Amino acid sequence: MVLRGDFIFSYWIFVWYLLYISGILPYSPKIAILLAIFINVILFVLMIYYKTRGIYIFNFIFINFFIKILPYYTLIHEKIYIQDFKPLAIIFISYCIWLYMNGSSVIKYQDKIFRTIVYNENKTPLMNLLTKVEYYFSHIKKI
Repeated sequence: MVLRGDFIFSYWIFVWYLLYISGILPYSPKIAILLAIFINVILFVLMIYYKTRGIYIFNFIFINFFIKILPYYTLIHEKIYIQDFKPLAIIFISYCIWLYMNGSSVIKYQDKIFRTIVYNENKTPLMNLLTKVEYYFSHIKKI
């Protein structure tokens, strides 16, 4: 079963980024993206340590390039202001409440995400989608 996208905080940050660059929200998500990149570096190291399959590592890097690295690059020259922490806190608290209302918690769900990524289970929405696309194109070549 694929994990729910609305339970993955990185997707919340990406939506925040899209709302920010489109002018809908005034607060920069730069600090949130930077923190997410830091966490992903740790996750990447753990993927290497736990010998995650190469295709999953590639997919992980590919996805995070588009939802974190590229957005961060577009914000690289923006300064981080103290008031940028307030919307991050509000969004994170909202995320925690959302998980709680749906019978989960941050620790429980982050553990699920960690396990699916590190142990080759491929259950996050974007990883699952990439696997389906790869499967589709690998079978087209054989026709």
